[in-house]
Amino acid sequence: MSIFLAIQHTYETIEWGLYQGTSQLSYHSISKMVASSKLLPALSDMFAAHNIKLTDILYIATNQGPGPFTTLRVVISTLNGISFAQKTPLVGVDGLAASLEEFDQKQPDTMTLVAYNAFNGDIYYGYRYQDIEHSGCMSVTNLLQYLSLEYPGISIYAAGNGVYLYESVFKEQLGARLNIANPLPLFCSLGSIATQSISLWKNKQYTHQLLPLYLKQYSTPTKPLIT
Repeated sequence: MSIFLAIQHTYETIEWGLYQGTSQLSYHSISKMVASSKLLPALSDMFAAHNIKLTDILYIATNQGPGPFTTLRVVISTLNGISFAQKTPLVGVDGLAASLEEFDQKQPDTMTLVAYNAFNGDIYYGYRYQDIEHSGCMSVTNLLQYLSLEYPGISIYAAGNGVYLYESVFKEQLGARLNIANPLPLFCSLGSIATQSISLWKNKQYTHQLLPLYLKQYSTPTKPLIT
C-alpha cells in the first residue's frame, strides 16, 4: 500500500493528511494550542477511520522547519516517538525549500522571496534567483538592505507571513520592484510538503529521528549558496 502521512505546521494550526502519490486521501487539522495532548490521539482516530494501521504506510513526512519553536518541537518529538516505537521512516522537508518551489514564478528576471516570522524583528527567509538559492534567519531590515545592495533593480516576488507582518518595511526598502503575492499565501501548503517528500523518499533521504531546521542564528550572507 503506497500511502504516506504528511504533516504541516503553521503558526496557528497543525495540518495532516494521508496521501497516495500526490493525491490527498484525507485532511485534518487541530489548533497548535492543543497539539501536545491532541495530536497523537487525532492521528490514531484518522487511521482507525480509514481502516489503516501505522504499519501500512510507507513513511511520515513533515515540515522540519522553520516555524515557532514550541510547535516545531512538539510535532517532531511526537513523530520521533512514533518512529522509535513502530520503526516508521521519517522524511523531513525543508519548509523554506518547499515554499520556494511552490511560490516560484519561474521567471528568469524575477527573484522569488519567502519570509516567515522569526519573532523580535527577525525573519526566516529563502530566496531564489536564476541559479542562486539561499536561506537563513536575520533581521528583516538587514535582509532587505542586503538584497537592495546585492540585487539592485531586480524584481522581487514575495510571499509568507513575514511579508504580511512587515509589509510596510518591505515596501519602503524595495519600492516599485516589490511584487507581493495576491492573494498572499502565509505558509506553504500541506500538499507542497507531501510533494517534496516524494522525491526525498525516492532518493532514500529518510531517517528515524528528526531535528528542527532553522534554529535562530545571526549571520549575514556574503556569498549566497549556488545550487
